[in-house]
Amino acid sequence: MRPTPSVNSMIRTLRAERLLAGLNGKELTKKIGVANNSIYKWELGKHDPKLGNFIAWANVLGYSVELVPRLTSHATVIESLEPISAECQP
Repeated sequence: MRPTPSVNSMIRTLRAERLLAGLNGKELTKKIGVANNSIYKWELGKHDPKLGNFIAWANVLGYSVELVPRLTSHATVIESLEPISAECQP
């Protein structure tokens, strides 16, 4: 099993992808339907995104989020952040 990336490393990946896509935070917030300054707060670590918002953020930038149950509890963790194949992108 591959190691689980930290939330911070996934957020760094999404920030880099946002910049590569030429999107500013305000444009991205419109695409995922959150407050204007949400992306900046998430990227700076001032607030954590809700799971649904994190998934929407990743999807807009071409990533999928895989959720898997932990073996030791009923909690769900983010296992990986993988690029979405071209035929599956919205």
